[in-house]
Amino acid sequence: MKVTGIIAEYNPFHNGHKLHIDKARETTEADYIIVAMSGDFMQRGIPAMMEKRARVEAALLAGADLVLEIPTVYATGSAPYFSMGGVSLLDKLGVCDALCFGSESGDIKAVNAFAAYKPDDEAVKEALKSGMTYPAALDFLSEKDGSFPKLAPNDLLAAAYCKAIKTRKSPISPCIIKRQGASYGERALTGMLSSATAIRLIIENEDALPDEIKNAVPDHVYEKMRTQYGLTFPVRTDAFSSLLFSRLRSTESENLSEYLDVNRELADRIRNKLPSFDSWTGFSEMLKTKNVTYTRINRSLSHILLNIRKDDMLRYEAQDYILYARILGFKKESAPLLTAISKNASLPLISKLADAKNSLSDLALHMLETDILASDLYRYAIRHTFQTSLPDEYRAEIIRI
Repeated sequence: MKVTGIIAEYNPFHNGHKLHIDKARETTEADYIIVAMSGDFMQRGIPAMMEKRARVEAALLAGADLVLEIPTVYATGSAPYFSMGGVSLLDKLGVCDALCFGSESGDIKAVNAFAAYKPDDEAVKEALKSGMTYPAALDFLSEKDGSFPKLAPNDLLAAAYCKAIKTRKSPISPCIIKRQGASYGERALTGMLSSATAIRLIIENEDALPDEIKNAVPDHVYEKMRTQYGLTFPVRTDAFSSLLFSRLRSTESENLSEYLDVNRELADRIRNKLPSFDSWTGFSEMLKTKNVTYTRINRSLSHILLNIRKDDMLRYEAQDYILYARILGFKKESAPLLTAISKNASLPLISKLADAKNSLSDLALHMLETDILASDLYRYAIRHTFQTSLPDEYRAEIIRI
């Protein structure tokens, strides 16, 4: 049995994701594809545009065999947290032979070189003082170093995956596939292989489902979007504005720098700007400075909203990062894969949430509670926006195809 893992968000699922699954199966000769997928909140610190079970269904119909949820504390983390969360989850299943990821360069040597790159701390500080964001500083210094070519966003995430595999001394083999079609941050549709960014932007800026995206997503995804439009989709970040304001208002006596990604300077800005809060996106604009990215700000706000603290992450790290594998969906014919995971996994496999307390430690339950909180808030936003009620996490069924 050959098993290949993919780490993804699918926000939303598009033709490039379908191509990735097909290429991963072909390149690694995989019998099964396991996807470790973010749940209701994304790595950029914002909620998903489409609810997670619709994205699970999309992945299974496009060729995935099993979809597991990356715990929210890692799904909303910066690249090192996100990659270590996804890699650790796949590694601890005990069956994964390869991790297949896309990159703009498709150059595994350059990716591995960047994974091993350690810039001088003083040089980083000087770059930050000049007004660069941290990602820009790292990019500038690595290019100046000259040991490898300039890398694009998915190359950098690929490097984080490779570093996580090496750090864990995992037997998983990295497999790189050159990205086709639009670049990661392309903001305009480019036909059948458009970026998720472009698809989200056109949907967010229209009052009806745009016909233009029909060619950019698989037919079954477009049909799901069409039938769910105005019912559960699209979920916009500002649907969480009142929840975020209420949470920030209730933390006045707390030290906000205890939350993940929040430093003292940002904590002070949040406090000072809170009286002018109008919406999530508007507040993010107010908090923006020349050396802090919107992504960093949104991650920080998500971590405060979801009560994700630095101390918690240290405790999770001390217990080897991932403490359970939660099944979101699978293909019925993938029963042999589930059997193999049950025999080989070094962590509990959760198929029924109500039974989790019988198999998880207190720390694992604490991690799981964050996933449940994220989903509860997401359901609230859908109900508030569309007047549509979704089953809670205890009643929602696993997707079976």
